[in-house]
Amino acid sequence: FDGAWRQVADLQQTFPGMVPVYSDVRQEAPRRLVDELGLDRLPAYVFPPEVERAALFEEVRSLFVLRGGLLLVDPARTGAPLFHRRPAEPGRLDVFLSLRQQGILSVFFEFLSAASGGPDLPRPEKGEDGVWGHPVGPCRVVVHPLVFVEPNGELSTLGGLPELQDAARFAAVRSRSPERALPYLRALLANEGNTYWEDAVRTAGEDPEAVKDLARSAEVEASLRAEASFASGLSIEQPIACVAANRERVSVRDRRDVLELMERLASRETS
Repeated sequence: FDGAWRQVADLQQTFPGMVPVYSDVRQEAPRRLVDELGLDRLPAYVFPPEVERAALFEEVRSLFVLRGGLLLVDPARTGAPLFHRRPAEPGRLDVFLSLRQQGILSVFFEFLSAASGGPDLPRPEKGEDGVWGHPVGPCRVVVHPLVFVEPNGELSTLGGLPELQDAARFAAVRSRSPERALPYLRALLANEGNTYWEDAVRTAGEDPEAVKDLARSAEVEASLRAEASFASGLSIEQPIACVAANRERVSVRDRRDVLELMERLASRETS
């Protein structure tokens, strides 16, 4: 799991002498415990109540929650990446992108190039679920602009209003011409820092006025709200993140992470 070994090491520093016992949720007893504790995310770090007697426990008490007579590190704090109750969709890879954060689109297109073995953009295909994706290596890549819903109900992004407008235009381009969605993102990357968004739309082969009108529509707003709900359900907050098989969130920061992820996906598909 993404970051699990590091978190175990941190816990061992807090509780010297702690000996981890690893359980596989596919086995009956661990699965029963997961159900009893109501855990939707894994891995989980579960302690007996005796941990309260540890010398440093009071310093970290706020990290723990009590469930079923056991103490566990609050799953909301650990960033546990496996949402094991979600239906598995082997071969699907969702990629969430902050469209205006420095270097994010560059990492994404490096990802596509490394995974597909060349610079050509994969053509979109509509899956059985009705969602447009791009066949890349062993998986179908589904791209999502990273959007949030604020407590007041307003849509937002990490990059503020300019990025929200980019996200709306991306949704509009994809709705009009799915095959031009990735070319639009690549044009955004090429025009990074250019405030003339029309240039990127034209480069992708789309009409700026038609895209602008659709980007302002209720259809695109509903699409962005659906994107925000999907990201929220997976606790996506970082500028770029992947979700494998509709269940496991994976951090991607550079080319090495990309190659490791593709190797993992390929091994799953052939195992």
